[in-house]
Amino acid sequence: MGYILGISCGYHDSAAALIKDGKVLGAVEEERFTGIKHDSSFPINTINWLYSEFKVNKNDIDAICFYENPALKLDRIENSTKRGGLKNYFKRNKIISRNKKEYNKLSTTLNSITGENTKVIYGDHHLSHVAYSYYTSRFDKATILSVDGVGEWETTSMYYGEGNRLTKLGTVNFPHSLGMLYSAFTAFLGFKPNEGEYKVMGLAPYGDSKRYKEQFSKLIYPKGDSYEIDMKYFTYDYSDEIMFNEKLSRLFKVWNRLPEDELTQDHKDIAAGLQSTYEKIFFHLLNKLYVKKSTHNLCLSGGCAYNGTANGKIIEKTNYKKVYIPPAPSDAGSAIGAALHYYYNQNPNVDRVLNNNPYLGPYYSNEDVEKALNELSKEVYSVKYNT
Repeated sequence: MGYILGISCGYHDSAAALIKDGKVLGAVEEERFTGIKHDSSFPINTINWLYSEFKVNKNDIDAICFYENPALKLDRIENSTKRGGLKNYFKRNKIISRNKKEYNKLSTTLNSITGENTKVIYGDHHLSHVAYSYYTSRFDKATILSVDGVGEWETTSMYYGEGNRLTKLGTVNFPHSLGMLYSAFTAFLGFKPNEGEYKVMGLAPYGDSKRYKEQFSKLIYPKGDSYEIDMKYFTYDYSDEIMFNEKLSRLFKVWNRLPEDELTQDHKDIAAGLQSTYEKIFFHLLNKLYVKKSTHNLCLSGGCAYNGTANGKIIEKTNYKKVYIPPAPSDAGSAIGAALHYYYNQNPNVDRVLNNNPYLGPYYSNEDVEKALNELSKEVYSVKYNT
């Protein structure tokens, strides 16, 4: 098998990865070239660097693996936005129209970079997350939990990996989403969703997690081996402008914070309650997953795998003894995951290749760094140490 190019883009953290015989040769987020944080654009700069660095061209590529299925994602958008009703009719049409244009543009762009014999494979969002986490781990068997905002329809996926095979054990579908709940409160607290969640996690230790326990219990609750969200407080399923409605403020008796507003104890207590609620559902999922497949190895993936506060309690609060979280568990890593899943699906009996090196992009020598510092000597003070 020749080269496989994995691509993730269109929402945030766009990236591309080049794989040969199961080995990840290179993988880079597009923001490293553009300087745009969480860049969502098609990763053409990354692809050009990969082709140049490893001396390949589009005719050397056997398959281009896109990290999700845009058609299925569009199906979710068309259906979920119906809840907005007549009041949001024109906004709904605008959202659908924009996403159709983006889908068509993606198809055209992918076709422009394919060789004569290159296959274009549209993957599955959460399966790409899961594949990245499992196939870059050292485990020959493990359970895998993927939690994020939303992919096509799925927001949470549970898998079991053994050898080169991945088997789905369970799923949670939109609009019930632990990731969207955390992002909605990130916005409620005056931070930017899909970027400021770490600020909310950092704010939580300064608050009282019990103060709003009753309110959070009305928003999200365990159900079987899954969970559900009461959507009467949220609008993220049909609006791309705001994630919650006024009922959320009434429930907490606190107005949503604007970015320039002071952070009060109310906000800190809400952050603490949110983190506590996240952990409650997170450990519910992990314990149910362990019952389904009693392996002591756990892989995490999806954007919520960045919740280090919760992750640090896994060994203490569950039966898992070993936990693996890859370097880029959000959409960026899915460029690798989509490509590796295709490779191992095509080669189910080959030996797994160790892909635990996170340094897969452009690098700079000491001479490069010294030259840059000299050029910026008026703006940047530097000292060189000889070791």
